[in-house]
Amino acid sequence: MTTSISAPSVFSTRTAPTGRDSGKTGTAAAFEAALSAAGQNETATPAQPPATLTTLGGKRYSLSGLTADYQEWRTGYERNVFADRRQAVDSQSGPYLALLEKASAGNAMADPKAFLKSLSASELQTLQTIHSLADPINPDGLTDEGAQNLILPPNRAEDVDHDGFNMVGLAKTWQFPPSDAPKSVREAWKAATKDLSGSDLMILTGSFLPLTAGAITGGSAYIPPDADYQAITADVLAGAKEARRYDQSWQVPHRDRQIALLERLYNAFGDTAAGA
Repeated sequence: MTTSISAPSVFSTRTAPTGRDSGKTGTAAAFEAALSAAGQNETATPAQPPATLTTLGGKRYSLSGLTADYQEWRTGYERNVFADRRQAVDSQSGPYLALLEKASAGNAMADPKAFLKSLSASELQTLQTIHSLADPINPDGLTDEGAQNLILPPNRAEDVDHDGFNMVGLAKTWQFPPSDAPKSVREAWKAATKDLSGSDLMILTGSFLPLTAGAITGGSAYIPPDADYQAITADVLAGAKEARRYDQSWQVPHRDRQIALLERLYNAFGDTAAGA
């Protein structure tokens, strides 16, 4: 906050003292008037816009939004992992949130590999822990997508090249629904999975893994944002019911659980669409 006073307005003004200032000299009264005017001209420093990150895929995230995304991921993730893994994430959550703030302030997504190179060994260790990577991070060996997704929360990994997979460091990962699925799809998934155990969540998510089969033959496993997720779920559900006809007796309980979970998700997609 700055205040400027023009010297000539102070020392060249000659005004006759009036009213309550009648006991002051003209120069003193002028000086006081200049200070008063200067105070009125003070302007507050304009509020800075919220820090944002624009990803390689063009998505814009606020720092507060990414923080909330991370906390949401952490809550769901820690419910389904062993205690030692949970403790490791807990120990690095504070440093990771500090890194998110640093990334937002430093426009990290403009060159994610350069940002990673600027980090200390302990900061890289933080990212390695959060993303469950076996090997230390070497920024030089990463793609831009792999570098970017190390900075983003695990539930915000971005499929930049639209091949249906997310590079996170050197790891090639897959998730369903993908991170660029519409909000309605993510909300339906959240509703259908909120009370599931880790094993049930794996059964449901794994039911959609055959969607990646096209990538094996040189195609793409990418699901566009405007895809009909309820129709996709219906197809997978029909496949599970057909497969049950050929299951061995010991496979039937697992298959029945898979079918029940898929029906739950199918209905959640319908409920979300009805409420839109």
